[in-house]
Amino acid sequence: MPLPLEYWRASYGFRIADREAISNDFRFLTDDENLESDEEEELVDTAVAPANSDDGDEEEPGTTVALANNDDGEQEPGAIVALSNGDEEEEAIVAPSDDRPDLVADLLSYCLGVAFGRWDVRYATGEFPMPDLPDPFTPLPAYSPGMLRPEERPRYPYRHLWYSEGIIADDESHSADVVASLRAVLDAIFEDRADVIERELCEALDDRPLEKRRQPYTLRDYLRRSSGGGFWQHHLQRYSKSRRKAPIYWLLQSPKRHYGLWLYYPALTADTLPMALNSYVEPKLRRELDRLSELRGEQQAASGAERRRLDREVERQEELLNDIQTFRDCLERVVRRSLVPDHNDGVLLTIAPLWELVPWSEARKTWEELQAGKYEWSSISRQLRGEYVPPAQIFATDWDAIELDLPEETPVQGADNADQGQRQEQRPWLGWLRMRGIGPADELELTLDERINIFTGDNGLGKTFVLDAAWLALTGTQPPAALTPSLQSLFTTRSEIAFEIVASDRRLLDPDKYVFEDGRWQLSSQLASQKRAEGGEVKEQQASYTPDLFAGAGGGTGGMAHNAAQDDHSGGLHSVDNRPGLVLYAHVDGGFSVWDRLKQERLLKAGLPPALQLTQDELWRGKSLGSLPLCRGLFVDLTDWTQAAHLRADRAAAGLPDLEGEAAWQATLFDSMNSILAQLTPGDGGEPGLALGSPMRLNTIDATLYPTVAMGYGQVPIVHASAAVKRVLSLVYALLWAWDEHQREAVERGLESGKQIVLLIDEVELHLHPKWQRLVFAMLRTAISQLGDEVNAQLLVTTHAPLVLASLEPHFEEERDQLFDFEWDDDRVALHPIRWAKYGDTSSWLRSPIFGLKSTRSISAEAAIDAAEALLASPKDTNIATLEAVHQQLQANIPDEDVYWDTWFPFYQMQLHILGKSMDDNDAALPPPEKA
Repeated sequence: MPLPLEYWRASYGFRIADREAISNDFRFLTDDENLESDEEEELVDTAVAPANSDDGDEEEPGTTVALANNDDGEQEPGAIVALSNGDEEEEAIVAPSDDRPDLVADLLSYCLGVAFGRWDVRYATGEFPMPDLPDPFTPLPAYSPGMLRPEERPRYPYRHLWYSEGIIADDESHSADVVASLRAVLDAIFEDRADVIERELCEALDDRPLEKRRQPYTLRDYLRRSSGGGFWQHHLQRYSKSRRKAPIYWLLQSPKRHYGLWLYYPALTADTLPMALNSYVEPKLRRELDRLSELRGEQQAASGAERRRLDREVERQEELLNDIQTFRDCLERVVRRSLVPDHNDGVLLTIAPLWELVPWSEARKTWEELQAGKYEWSSISRQLRGEYVPPAQIFATDWDAIELDLPEETPVQGADNADQGQRQEQRPWLGWLRMRGIGPADELELTLDERINIFTGDNGLGKTFVLDAAWLALTGTQPPAALTPSLQSLFTTRSEIAFEIVASDRRLLDPDKYVFEDGRWQLSSQLASQKRAEGGEVKEQQASYTPDLFAGAGGGTGGMAHNAAQDDHSGGLHSVDNRPGLVLYAHVDGGFSVWDRLKQERLLKAGLPPALQLTQDELWRGKSLGSLPLCRGLFVDLTDWTQAAHLRADRAAAGLPDLEGEAAWQATLFDSMNSILAQLTPGDGGEPGLALGSPMRLNTIDATLYPTVAMGYGQVPIVHASAAVKRVLSLVYALLWAWDEHQREAVERGLESGKQIVLLIDEVELHLHPKWQRLVFAMLRTAISQLGDEVNAQLLVTTHAPLVLASLEPHFEEERDQLFDFEWDDDRVALHPIRWAKYGDTSSWLRSPIFGLKSTRSISAEAAIDAAEALLASPKDTNIATLEAVHQQLQANIPDEDVYWDTWFPFYQMQLHILGKSMDDNDAALPPPEKA
């Protein structure tokens, strides 16, 4: 029988061996000095501990134990590789500890190391003999005798025990389950006695009071126990004896400990966490989601006691799903940061980004120190500052060889689906944006708010560029006017758009970055993958598992050139789940861009552009791709909506039942549009707001029915309406039509519609009369309310109109709204958030820091007043000619009612008196009659 079996039987075998026969006094040799290495290879040493004789006085020659050191130079108790006894007839095996739980933890630590490929199990099974121990004074060897050496790995016969990716799951349904892995190692070592050994292991680890031992204690209970008495705490203690804290088996665990992953630190690469997310967590989430669907089906068909049992199972399954979902979200945030691990940083700095998942306070503390700017020397700190580019060789895995098996959005019966509910409640919106090398500014960075974000400032400073960059970040597609780097950036810096998507509770969901490479915008993670595939130099530290979502470039009449090469990865559904349900961009030329999260999979599979780009003419007359109509257009839809509404009214008047199906849906859309248009009133005399009229023909030649809009003087075909009316109709129709399409997709696929939309509106006051400028935000609020009580909207709006800002004074919320101002600052463009303040009337808004006008008068009037103010400031230097010239300039440029006369005329009259000239003599400069 292999010697290690007898060792462990003697060490903790309460029923197997005579315990008094193993009372040898044994202690581990410890090394308080950290073992440092400039090589990437692990340095371990071999320690020799003599065993005392039974009387404890002198050492017994020939009895030695070979121990493998950990990465810090400390002995790893679980890695006992062989034993040798001078007396062949008596196997006097020494124990590493007198504490039975520690002995068990040492054995399990060794078994986990075997599963991770750290230790060669053939030393434990007796297949490899005890190696000759080196002289204590010889240099330390590169590898411990117990380690699985790199040259042995290709022909290692126990590859079924070894998970070379360095990931083992706490998931009994996974092939790489941690408990199954430990049992497999125990089987290899103890053979037919493995079951007995496992049972005794669990009995030794069970520290519960006897009255609470109703259920047997299991290895999974022990491994999931992250507090004292669990394997994780034992591992931390064993690897924190010296000044350095360096656990190498990392526990990543969900909040309620229903799920977790074990990672092997020496095998950690840039691809480990993406692989864990894609190959372990996501499949687990899908399996449990399917299980919940099955349970709910059984629940509906059951009754009595069986129904009550299933009710409890459904509750437990929902709790499990929520727990795994939280784990997935936390891991995804880490993956999205795309931090490349550098083993030179050490364990603490490398594990710090995982602090939300690792039950270790040191990890959180270190992460907070990193956020505060500590450890500036480390590669992770430089990556967080955007200053560090890792070498290409650190990417050990061929990322393109990993299939991104991202989950389908599987409909589940019941509106209370836990997974879908949590995703929808995220309500994602754009929280942060940084632009480099785009537009007139070298770099712009802004933190957005969840409701209203207004951008103002002089023309040509980059307001539209911000909306274009926001569109790219939210949708992964180019706006119609291709967003390209500025000319100067081609020679100075790399153009990029970094962004963060956040949830309604301000949790970070999706940070990433687009860079301009090879004439198009690409996610930096995809670019890094492409560089590795091509064998080129990797210039980005990003290693996100999500490929470029929907690469494209503007072209044609608002069309989108779709990159078919991306179709293999086009799902990107996991990332798309972290986007708003609908993104709508209203351009200054009357065109619109529409992106619908629920339609991505279908559009891409059909080879269609993922975002619909509509010129103003296409929005009105419809757009088709070949024989496939993508949008019927405002002319057709408004006519149908109006006719359906009239039919509903006729049926109601005749006492007939209400409409059903498509006609009822169209009539509802008509009512919604009229409710929105009613906010815009063409006059101040209580006139009704805008409303849709009855469709009509333009003449006897054209048989087309055109929708009309009811004005105070009658019904006007919309083709003859003013530019302002067309702008309003286009905006309202585009929003209602896009939302209608989004809901239809949700109903057809059995999914929940999005609860968050984002509206990008360039120059919201475009073409609008000042009367309507004061009402435009009221119209937008009504439009959003028509989408549903649960729908939230984030607005990114540019404007030059003080009336628009003045109209927001009663509604602006500093906690959820933000005002930004573009301005020249030291010969460069700067974007500043402006603290909200109420200025009252339009004149005060124009003189506010936002618009920066000295006065609201004409330029010539302002020049006249400036000249007058100069005389007021130095009256002693005034002569009659200058005084008369300024007075005449004022009379020519400011009206008689201007309040400035109250300032100027008393001064003017006094100066005439001082200069000895009476008012009667001054015929050329008579004051206004009412001022005399």
